[in-house]
Amino acid sequence: MSNFQNKYKVLQKIGEGSFSEVLKCQNRDTGECFAAKRLKKSYKTNEGVLNCAEIIAAQKIPYHQNVLNLLEFHYENLTGRAVFIFELMDMSMYDLLKNRSRRIPEIRVKVFLYQILKGLTHLHNHGLFHRDVKPENILIKMTNLGELIKLADLGSVRGIYSEPPYTEYISTRWYRSPECLLTVGNYGPKMDVWATGCVFYEMLTLKPLFPGSNELDQLHKIHGILGTPSGKLLEKLKNKSRNCTCFPETTGTGIYPLMTNFSEHAKRLLRLMLEYDPDKRINARRLLQSVYFDSIRFGEESSEHLSYLSRVKLDQNSRGSSDTRKTLAVQSSAQEKCGQRTTSCSKGIKREPSKARESNSSKKTSLSASKTLVNMIPPGENKKTNMSKKTESKSPKVLNAITSSSPSLDKSKKHVNDNFRKTTSNLMYFTQPLITSKEIADSKHFQSKSFVQSQKKTPRKVSEMDEKLTTILETAKRVS
Repeated sequence: MSNFQNKYKVLQKIGEGSFSEVLKCQNRDTGECFAAKRLKKSYKTNEGVLNCAEIIAAQKIPYHQNVLNLLEFHYENLTGRAVFIFELMDMSMYDLLKNRSRRIPEIRVKVFLYQILKGLTHLHNHGLFHRDVKPENILIKMTNLGELIKLADLGSVRGIYSEPPYTEYISTRWYRSPECLLTVGNYGPKMDVWATGCVFYEMLTLKPLFPGSNELDQLHKIHGILGTPSGKLLEKLKNKSRNCTCFPETTGTGIYPLMTNFSEHAKRLLRLMLEYDPDKRINARRLLQSVYFDSIRFGEESSEHLSYLSRVKLDQNSRGSSDTRKTLAVQSSAQEKCGQRTTSCSKGIKREPSKARESNSSKKTSLSASKTLVNMIPPGENKKTNMSKKTESKSPKVLNAITSSSPSLDKSKKHVNDNFRKTTSNLMYFTQPLITSKEIADSKHFQSKSFVQSQKKTPRKVSEMDEKLTTILETAKRVS
């Protein structure tokens, strides 16, 4: 038995392609299930496997939640075949789309696309491009928070900085970009953006955008929608060896008539992704910054901020009440010494008895007010800094809006729509809230440095804690 067979028990075959088969297997020790990709090609030695694209990709790119990362690999001495072990996913995007009769809501598709682009950007940032983006290579895992998307099958990846020409017949035909069809291997990472645009349209409509029966028909399908490229562009694509570079002139129907039931932002985004000229086509990183994804990015930032706040709160709680008592003792001692110095400096001044009593009572009131304030400040931190943090972090409208974006904080919130939460999750495992543009604007204003100054001009509804803090501060000012 090989190392793979010793460690794993094969349960069933999940799928099969031209170059490999995928098996569902179970770890004999832990009982955990994984996906095993067994290559059909044989290798003479174990060292030969190290030149596989999956191994190269695993060495180049760190872990990312939207890329199916290689966990381990095995070499079968008897057959010379390599076996790669991956996380087991529930289905592919193709499985999700193929038998559906009703369209997927656009908000759900938006979250799918965002995660696909996150995975692509991660690959491109580390010098690789996928070259075979299609629904079969986009995997889905169902979680309590919704669908987690991962880009799979890195067997076709190439380095961005390697010299073309690349393999000519790469990518699946329906998702192949014009530069792949018209040139002899002169393409780059923008081909991934084109393919993702085709997948985006298919997720929205459940129909392929350019279902060509062969290469020539594929180009005619593209030109029927986008129009015939100019002779100057064809010249730039460096392909004079194929007869299919001469096309009848057509203007094309355009993308917009095919997407009448979808948002304007979705139409514009798809048009940018399906730009015929690869030099003018938008890249994956810029796509993530599109207005189309503003609400998702806000949800991510809010969730990360809340995650940080929750860690700080836990850290403060772990210090215990003894630290709080020590802090209070030090603060009180400092206040009393300050009071003693003030009294000793004013010994030579004559005062009326009533004013003296009033002064003493005001000192006591001020000291009690300051002790109350110290009680509200986390131990070991500067008082003024913490007061400003407390005041800023209590905007009820923004805090409630942000809190609803993270089910880990309060899963029992009745006003959060469960279905919406499921369809807008996965992004760092935090969900996208139902937040209006006004609340987003408020939150950005809330986080800005000018927030405290603007509070004096713009009245807002305050919480009970804000009222207590305001009362204490006013009392301290009156008696000082």
